[in-house]
Amino acid sequence: EYGADPVKGRIEYDLKEKKTYLSGQAWIRYQGMDLRAANLTIEWQKDLITAEGVSDTTDSLGRPVYRGTPVFKEGNDVMEGHAMVYNFKTRKGKINLGKTAYGSGFYYGRDIKKVGPDVMYVQSGRFTSCDVANEPHYYFYSPKMKIIPQDKIIARNIFFYIADVPMPFIIPFGV
Repeated sequence: EYGADPVKGRIEYDLKEKKTYLSGQAWIRYQGMDLRAANLTIEWQKDLITAEGVSDTTDSLGRPVYRGTPVFKEGNDVMEGHAMVYNFKTRKGKINLGKTAYGSGFYYGRDIKKVGPDVMYVQSGRFTSCDVANEPHYYFYSPKMKIIPQDKIIARNIFFYIADVPMPFIIPFGV
């Protein structure tokens, strides 16, 4: 099932390319997966969904601020990000600038790749138990993480930051 806001949304079909474009509070549900974003593109021949928000305003530094960014739900797992590509047949995907809750903490990553139902890889990852929205007071940073939801996080070269200032020690490996 898929759709868009009945008043402000649009659904367009490209029959030649076998694509569907949804805009305006778009959504898709498929076998326990729920994805919502300002814009969705479904490539039927490749079994791919691309989701992204739209630039709304700029912040005080002139950077774009987006609204309608992707929110992905599968089972009890909820992930948010800036943009997303997901293969609905293989259930593999990638989220740019993603974030999600994990146990009693939160993790963020430049790129989060879901490579199986129970394995994710995170590049430039941060893990924290601080629940401050996008700027936690402290976090552990690792250039590479492997996450097995509801089980463990495995990371190499772990750095501890307080208020975005690195502390003078490194943990070479952690689970």
